[in-house]
Amino acid sequence: GEKILNQGDEPSAFFVIESGSVACIDRSGKSADIVLNAGQYFGELALMSNDKRKRDVLCREDTTCSFLGKEDFTQLLGNLKDVLDRNMGLRVLETVELFKVLDKNMRAILVEAFQERKYAKNSIIIRQGDSGDSFFVVREGEATVLVDNKVTAVLSAGQYFGEGSLLDGDARGATVRVKSDIFRAFELKKSDFDTLLAPVKSFIQQTSIERKKLSKLKTIKLNELKLVRNLGQGTFGLVKLCQYNDFRFALKCLQKKQIVSYNLVSNIIYEKRMMEESDHPFVLKLVNTFKDKNCLYMLLEIVPGGELFAFLQKRGGHVKTKHACFIAACVVSVFEYIHSKDICYRDLKPENLMIDAMGYIKMVDFGFAKVVTDKTFTLCGTPEYMAPEILLRRGHNKGVDYWATGILIYECESGKTPFADYENYDNRAICQNILRMPLHLPKYMNKDAQNLIKNLLTRDPNKRFGCLARGCRDIKESSYFKDIDWIKLLMKQIQAPYVPQVDPHAGISKENFDPIQSKGTIEVYTGRNELFEDF
Repeated sequence: GEKILNQGDEPSAFFVIESGSVACIDRSGKSADIVLNAGQYFGELALMSNDKRKRDVLCREDTTCSFLGKEDFTQLLGNLKDVLDRNMGLRVLETVELFKVLDKNMRAILVEAFQERKYAKNSIIIRQGDSGDSFFVVREGEATVLVDNKVTAVLSAGQYFGEGSLLDGDARGATVRVKSDIFRAFELKKSDFDTLLAPVKSFIQQTSIERKKLSKLKTIKLNELKLVRNLGQGTFGLVKLCQYNDFRFALKCLQKKQIVSYNLVSNIIYEKRMMEESDHPFVLKLVNTFKDKNCLYMLLEIVPGGELFAFLQKRGGHVKTKHACFIAACVVSVFEYIHSKDICYRDLKPENLMIDAMGYIKMVDFGFAKVVTDKTFTLCGTPEYMAPEILLRRGHNKGVDYWATGILIYECESGKTPFADYENYDNRAICQNILRMPLHLPKYMNKDAQNLIKNLLTRDPNKRFGCLARGCRDIKESSYFKDIDWIKLLMKQIQAPYVPQVDPHAGISKENFDPIQSKGTIEVYTGRNELFEDF
């Protein structure tokens, strides 16, 4: 939570992270956040350009840095400036939303195909009506987007333009003109674009459409939302189905007084940050946040199929292997992504998985999510899904998510969890079972599922799939997932085994949403509002 650098300050030093991690945040919201871990560095760009700091740098956990003063940086590093400059460019490319679906190797190949271009102030980079043959990512500086000579947007580092004409072959839909004194961009030619991005072209098309829609939705105000009905009851308030024109959202309402009384202010703000950092097709999207005198509000995309828990309950607690495999694949895909950002989820269970309109899984509720670069010791989660190392308080990391994945597969395949106490429902007994009871796999269970579950429900995390040298590949390449095309899954090109019947008037599947009555009134908050300044 401590701030190391402040956006707008004069540069004074160059930093190397010894331990921990930081988030580099553009307060204006124009550029995507950059997460840096131990061994990485920051602060060099402002020193090299002798410009003011472009971002806040916040500790995501306890962090130790070494730093080099401005004068020493200039005198000692010499020609290394060129290397640092290139690395900063690569870092910008890695934040581009379109490339997040690509694996590390594909991103590296793509990055090499980009060519850096420099433009003078007021230069026209692309002109409305011209044919397009290049895709651009802003490296440094700002440029304005003009449609019919009217400014519609301002682009900055990490943002991209020009993909539309490459995708559909139409003429440029806008003019992009350099606004700043210094402007650099990475250019990818159409030939390279078509060759390298062919496997994910449809994903890029869909992302292009979604980002245009989301940018418009960011302007919605709280008082413009129309309440349709209650969707669910949370710990600190209701989740409501709301409507704005033809768009529907879930509005999560959180009462300030209750949050403060439970000492969970930092948790709520941290949850918001984790959701913003977890931009993945199978993670619930946070559209916007609001706050008023008594409440905080999170405007979320609507997931019309309801909870996986409710879906399973109405089908005897389990589904066929093909469907169980599909559900697990969505979860594994999310974990591979968030673990690459050192985010540990720690609360996997059917209640925290929802079904979208296409039948795909959306992971929700990041209340227990945490940045973990080494180990953490917090006791948290749902008893039946807790890993042994959480209970033993010896420190845990991403391995707990893979243990929970094994429990989820077991439950989806059999309708039960392996260590539950179905006689007395005693949490203490459940914990004892997790630590000592032998794993029993029903004979009727799919053999490939059994083999994967055994490798996930290994009590020693050092021998657990997902925690070994090959990481998540051990899980993805297991025989259980032999029919899953992981790229097509990410692009939602696989037909889901179940697609919810969404009521066109209600905007949700009534089958999986039970009527919820409002419980209690909103409590008046008279405390310090500065506690919620970062929400």
